[in-house]
Amino acid sequence: MTAARPRPRAKLKPGQLGARIEREGLERLYLIAGDEPYQCLEAMDHIRSQARALGVTERVVLEAQAGFDWQRLRYEANHLSLFSDRRLIELTLAHVPPQSEGAQAIIAYSQGMSADTVVVIRAPVLDYRAKQGAWYQAIEAAGVIVEVAPMPPEAMPDWILRLGERRGLILDEEAAMFIAERVENNLPAASQELEKLQLSLPGGKAGLADVVAVVTDSSRYDVFALVNCVLAGCLARSLSVLAGLRAEGTEAALVTWSLVRELRILCRLAYNQARKLPLEPLFEEFRVWDRRKAALKPALRRHTVVSLRELLLAAHQVERAIKGASPGDPWLMLGEVVIGLATGNSSQRKRNYNVNE
Repeated sequence: MTAARPRPRAKLKPGQLGARIEREGLERLYLIAGDEPYQCLEAMDHIRSQARALGVTERVVLEAQAGFDWQRLRYEANHLSLFSDRRLIELTLAHVPPQSEGAQAIIAYSQGMSADTVVVIRAPVLDYRAKQGAWYQAIEAAGVIVEVAPMPPEAMPDWILRLGERRGLILDEEAAMFIAERVENNLPAASQELEKLQLSLPGGKAGLADVVAVVTDSSRYDVFALVNCVLAGCLARSLSVLAGLRAEGTEAALVTWSLVRELRILCRLAYNQARKLPLEPLFEEFRVWDRRKAALKPALRRHTVVSLRELLLAAHQVERAIKGASPGDPWLMLGEVVIGLATGNSSQRKRNYNVNE
């Protein structure tokens, strides 16, 4: 590894690390701190991948548990093996801040880093006290710190888009939002959904329809057909498609997501319409193309802001029932939402509906 050139030190979020490495190259010291395992692993993988690309063939893994001999860090950082002239050392801290001996070993390395060694320190979440320690400040002065926090739900779609790009998948925003809502902030589950798409879509591009087709295993009754029938006000056909989706084993959560999405758009449109405000800005915001505009307009004629909000609340109750947080059969409740949205008649929505009828 060539002698390091002076670089600005940084505190990064996990999503910024890959771009930093591509732009600046590999640093000799990293601290990855946090308790969200998937993002920590993702950050580690960025570093490992770049190290391999630079010819680093030896990886040393150290676990700083109770009784750990900190001389091992000093030794491994300064002595190359017979088999490689470059090495990656991964040191996991079981507890922070480290004891005095550990803190001194980290400070010593940060002040005399080897040009042929990259050290990555993995630590739990750091509180204010830990960040005041000399060991932390030594890393801050000499290396790069990646602070890993739980992924906020609103950041999931962008994270999915970036992960897809790294895997050669170009997703549109609706597809990323669908995956994010489906996995409920479960990052490994989102990764698995992208793996399915990679296998099913060799072309590398995926829109919402592609994602739904993969999720539903190309079922004969598709969710988009249900949405289109409901928006058009075709009640009998809507109930037939809903029953078909249930019979084919489609997840109630998938159907609910599709209806909630349409109801959110309709609520916003109805609000503007009631106040004689233009709808076009909302069509642009929600990326509603001409064909979908035509599909939404009949539903807007049947409903008011109040009736649509009632239906949206009912759909959210379905979500709670699916998760076991509220009583009721999700499919029966979905039937009521479908009836209400297709007819605009709240009294008809409250009748005893059987999805198998």
